[in-house]
Amino acid sequence: MKMLKIALVCAVALTAAGRVHAGELGAPGTPVAAEQAKQAPGAKEQAQLRYLAGLKYFQAGDHEKARAEWSAAAAIDPQNPDVKAGLERVRQVQAAPAAPAKAPVVGLVKGYRGTPVTVGGDQLLFVKKGDRVDVLVTFDARMEDKDGKERKEKITSTFLQNVVVINVHKPAKVSEAGAVELLLNPVEAQYAALAIAQGNVNIVVRAPGDTELHPMEIASFRKLIK
Repeated sequence: MKMLKIALVCAVALTAAGRVHAGELGAPGTPVAAEQAKQAPGAKEQAQLRYLAGLKYFQAGDHEKARAEWSAAAAIDPQNPDVKAGLERVRQVQAAPAAPAKAPVVGLVKGYRGTPVTVGGDQLLFVKKGDRVDVLVTFDARMEDKDGKERKEKITSTFLQNVVVINVHKPAKVSEAGAVELLLNPVEAQYAALAIAQGNVNIVVRAPGDTELHPMEIASFRKLIK
């Protein structure tokens, strides 16, 4: 009789073990992996982690990756209100028409001065309002030779870098003089006036987005031909 009881207990245990293995293999009538994930402890925490990952993508402007993360979170926890709100936000953003790019506002700013500078008409052919330019001055400088003798030498110096053009007056003919109005602080405006009085002023246009400042060596013919 004892042997019969032991055999029955073993049979029940093997049947139970068989059910567990069948469930793990996805046999008919057992939960599939996705359903198990939803019902498993910590599913809500997993959904919240996916939501936070999607939020980072959304804030970075990558709406497609945000939608993918939030869709995965919704599959784990369909009732999560944050996930629902995130998916709706993505839908609204992607459905909205693209806003036209706004032109930058270019004009006088408090603390700065609109400073007119006269330049040749040929220099203004390709200059427009909003450009950034460097300003150069060419003048006769008094130099001293090694033997102590004084001489005059024409030199060119870049004395202003990365300044904004707020107005352009182009002459009717390229051979005539025109003018640009530059946005300068009070000290820069003084140097511009000094440069105009001292020599010939030229402007050179920078590439869009180029705002770097660099030390500039004074140019002279003596250095050029060495």
